[in-house]
Amino acid sequence: QAGKKVEVRLPKFLTTGSKALDILFGGYESGILSLFYGPAGSGKSTLAVHVPIAVISEYMYSKYGGIPDNYYFYVVDGDEGMGFDVDRLRQILDVRGLPVEEILAHVIVFSPTEFDHQHKYVTAEIPGMVAAGKKPLLIALDSAVMIYHGIILRTDPQHRPTRIQEYAGKLELQLKTMSKLAKETRCVSIVTSWPKSSMSASEMVKKNIPPEDKVGVDDMPPCIGGRAFAFYPKMIVEIRVPKDRGPVRTAFLFKH
Repeated sequence: QAGKKVEVRLPKFLTTGSKALDILFGGYESGILSLFYGPAGSGKSTLAVHVPIAVISEYMYSKYGGIPDNYYFYVVDGDEGMGFDVDRLRQILDVRGLPVEEILAHVIVFSPTEFDHQHKYVTAEIPGMVAAGKKPLLIALDSAVMIYHGIILRTDPQHRPTRIQEYAGKLELQLKTMSKLAKETRCVSIVTSWPKSSMSASEMVKKNIPPEDKVGVDDMPPCIGGRAFAFYPKMIVEIRVPKDRGPVRTAFLFKH
């Protein structure tokens, strides 16, 4: 079917390639928004972007003989160009015996350097492209909070609550849009965030960490971005890195 415009449908669940993760949350679920959060170096980008592209591509080539011309992987690299690694993706695709260049032709990457750009890509440009016939197999926003977090850190402490409220509202609209597109198109939709700090209030003041980053007793999940990150994702997984920074990662299911 490659080279043609046809209608395809992803299965309800796609394997992550890890038996342990598939047991934990069932695999990548189409039709919903999923959230992975963890510290830098935890493997969020691999789990949220590179592997989904690979496993969806495997399914498409097995079921349909390729990826139709009108289907795409949408990636918003919210880590200012440092999250999406095309060489890493090439490696993962190649190891699986998939046609690398054919698949890369279906990957659309947005690399915002300002929050307004990120907001426009997620809430306007991607929905517009989908409405024009460029249907999504994956929509990934990785990370949703890096640019936002930088803005809050640069804001004078006395004005931070107002600024947090302003930008949290925009992040909520981004997640709402991704959730809506996932439901309408039955694609896989994934957003990533960072964990909040468990420091004391005095330690956070000394290190200029915004109060929004403090873990609260009612947080579910304890990640940066506001309450929308608890509401819109229907599946939430935290990824933890061991203190010795070893290769093993631990995943915890918060919501499903």
